[in-house]
Amino acid sequence: MNNVHVEESGDYRQIRQIPHTGALLIGTLDRFTYGDPRGFLQTINHHFPQGDKNQLLFIEQTGHTYQKKEQEVADKLLDLVQKMASIMAFISVKTTAPMTAEVETLLKKQIGQAMSLIGQSEAYLMLILEGNQSLYLRGEKQPAALINANIFGNPQHFGYTDFAQRLTQIMNEILNIPPQNSYIQFNDIQSWAVAGNLIE
Repeated sequence: MNNVHVEESGDYRQIRQIPHTGALLIGTLDRFTYGDPRGFLQTINHHFPQGDKNQLLFIEQTGHTYQKKEQEVADKLLDLVQKMASIMAFISVKTTAPMTAEVETLLKKQIGQAMSLIGQSEAYLMLILEGNQSLYLRGEKQPAALINANIFGNPQHFGYTDFAQRLTQIMNEILNIPPQNSYIQFNDIQSWAVAGNLIE
């Protein structure tokens, strides 16, 4: 980026166009920040569309090349990646639309691909699809979808906005559910078990 500034009033147009979330890293002795690395990173983060979902990582007593702090940087990044890799999703879709084998295959594929928006893949997804459901919305039976997304390992809700938008789009494109009739409930899972082993 060529428009990163220390001043809050600077030109942050490039940053405002970045929809993704993640982590920002800086050394607390970085000399390219006019003596305020923490404020510098916080100012940049403030201009991200979803800055509240980002993690700010500060490496103490080192500059922009992280000299003598390489191991600490590696450890922090590894910890961050491991936390993101632990994301597991249990998603159920109830809809008034019919659920043919072809539709199931399309939904499974598209929702599986959408997992990348929260930092994971279909390999970490358990998906339940239920069609021909009796859903009453605003007192009437009409095309609708109710999605329960139970997520483990993402307490800061990385990518939730993009994920919700994509799920809504999938319901519209494949099931012809109007966006205003697609409801998504997100639940944070504190712990779960598989093969009798507790994960928390």
